[in-house]
Amino acid sequence: MVEPPPTWAPLVISAIGAFGGGALVGALGNHLLRLFSERQQEQRERDSLLLMVLAEIVSNNTLAQRWAASLEEALSLGEGIADQSAPLKTDVWKDARTRLAYLLPSEDFYRLVRYYHSVHRWESMSGRHALDYFRGTLSIRSEMASRRIGEEYLRDDFATGFVREYQAAVEQRAGRG
Repeated sequence: MVEPPPTWAPLVISAIGAFGGGALVGALGNHLLRLFSERQQEQRERDSLLLMVLAEIVSNNTLAQRWAASLEEALSLGEGIADQSAPLKTDVWKDARTRLAYLLPSEDFYRLVRYYHSVHRWESMSGRHALDYFRGTLSIRSEMASRRIGEEYLRDDFATGFVREYQAAVEQRAGRG
């Protein structure tokens, strides 16, 4: 006949299971909290980088608009035109693009790549050709990139206001042009 286990065996087995199960639940909870914290940090980093890129796009567009207005005025007065287009900034983009490639979906990152590619193309142009390129490709790509950044990622009051002011200026310029 089989002898029954000692009365203390279930107690020891229960204690080992409770401690092991509690440790497992604790480790799983800690892991999930860490993942949540890392995701929040990545979102804050992404939003901060995008806000800086958006500010650079708006600054570039303002500079290009001023250059285009002065060129149009010179053309209307029959004066000579500038040999070179206005130099636009790409410093923020150069510093942030590798990290943004990781933090953004590819279709959103591609919009930024297309905009900055247009900036580089525009900087090599001059005179009437640069003006036409600004009115078409560069303006469209800057609006598409900034609209996507603002609508999809930067939803707080400051960023929303920033994007709305920019879009109002773009629409006002389109109404004048």
